Formats: sequence, C-alpha cells, structure tokens
Amino acid sequence: MKCFNHETKDAVTFCKACGKALCHECLTDIAFGFACKNEHCIERAKMINIMLDNNTKVMHTANKHIKTAGLSGLIIGIGFIIFAVVSYKEMSGSFVPYFLGMTGLVMFVSGILRLRKKQLYPEKKDN
Repeated sequence: MKCFNHETKDAVTFCKACGKALCHECLTDIAFGFACKNEHCIERAKMINIMLDNNTKVMHTANKHIKTAGLSGLIIGIGFIIFAVVSYKEMSGSFVPYFLGMTGLVMFVSGILRLRKKQLYPEKKDN
C-alpha cells in the first residue's frame, strides 16, 4: 500500500483521524496512534484518544448501575407484592390487587435476573 500523499513511498500506518495511509514523512506520532501532520487530524486523533479513555471509565460505572438497578427492582417488586396482599384484603373483587401483584412479580424477577447477570462491560485494567 502506498502513502496517500506520496504515491512512490510505502505506507507504514494510517491516520487515526481520517484513515489515510501515511509514510514516515507524513505521519505525526501522538499518544497511542498516528495522525497526519495537519492540525485538524492531530487534534481529532487526540480527541479520539480522550473518548476511548473516558469510555473505559464509563464502562466501570455502568457495571455498578446494572447491579443497583437490579437491587432497586427487587426492593420495589417486594413492595408491590406486599401492597397487593394488603389491598387484596380490602378490595377482593377488584383487579387492582392482581395488577399490583403481577407488576411486583415482574419487577422482582427482573431484579433477580439483573443481579445474577454477569458484568456486561470489562473492568478497567490498570497498567
């Protein structure tokens, strides 16, 4: 493969920002990648690196939120089930206790499934 700017030179890498093939003469070494020598590509490639770093932080937090949502579903589901039992005694002919009970059961099961689920996102590895 040949350099985008120099058709006679072999390309050694790609620009992280625009994807053009680059030779040694055309590339700029940035942290964790290479970019074209123009300022736009350099800044864009640096922003891509920042987004990737931020993404690993967000993935760690997302695992905690999944567990918190599972626990919340469990607690709210139990609350709905208790409320359904209490309201059944007072409104035995109504559909409301059944609705509350089914809603509580769905939330309870959903909470258990979320708590049992393996983490969806890899943990951040410190180098």
